[in-house]
Amino acid sequence: MLRPTWIEIPVQDLCRAMDFYQTVFDLEPTGIVADNTHYKATLLHFTPEGVSEFSLNQPADFEPCDHGAPLHLRVVGDVDEHLSRIEAAGGRIVESNITTLEGMDDYYATCLDTEGNLLALSA
Repeated sequence: MLRPTWIEIPVQDLCRAMDFYQTVFDLEPTGIVADNTHYKATLLHFTPEGVSEFSLNQPADFEPCDHGAPLHLRVVGDVDEHLSRIEAAGGRIVESNITTLEGMDDYYATCLDTEGNLLALSA
């Protein structure tokens, strides 16, 4: 069995990214961990059923990306409710129409966070 245990999202401005994720996903504020090598990070707290650890990281050599594998996040509640917060929080909706996956009961919408990372939100 395979289960992801840690996901790191690259950011260029940690405070801006924290505000985005906390606003869009209604997360509690968290602290910032920093060292003397230009590395800053924060741990995001989602529900216990998902990934064990989830963090936003601002190191010198870890760049945000909008053309790689999207980070799929299952939201609690309605996807449209979360999408309504994206632009107000500084992100951008890529595909506002919910995309149905053929043969599956799943659907998703895509957006970019404030740092340019591609996210896919599903309910």
